[in-house]
Amino acid sequence: MSFSGFDNENEIIKALNGKTISSLKLNLQELIKNSFINYNGIISATKQAGQNKSDLKITIGNESHTYSIKKGTGNSIHQEPIEPFLQFLDDRATCRFNNLK
Repeated sequence: MSFSGFDNENEIIKALNGKTISSLKLNLQELIKNSFINYNGIISATKQAGQNKSDLKITIGNESHTYSIKKGTGNSIHQEPIEPFLQFLDDRATCRFNNLK
């Protein structure tokens, strides 16, 4: 069994935790900018525990998001219920639109 997926999670946490957006590599800056409404502040990145969970929790101020980190070489399909995802997209679009006003 390979532990490279766990190593990948640890590297992402190390790259984010205790940092500000300006000190991140561009790919992680994009992740934060696309996930958070207010991304100015110190980033907290922690592993999530337990089964049936996401792998990583990122928090800036009072806003938190969880992420599932995957690493591999083969093709795969991961199925989740579509309704919560559609609601998430709708909520994000509404927040971004309201911030433009």
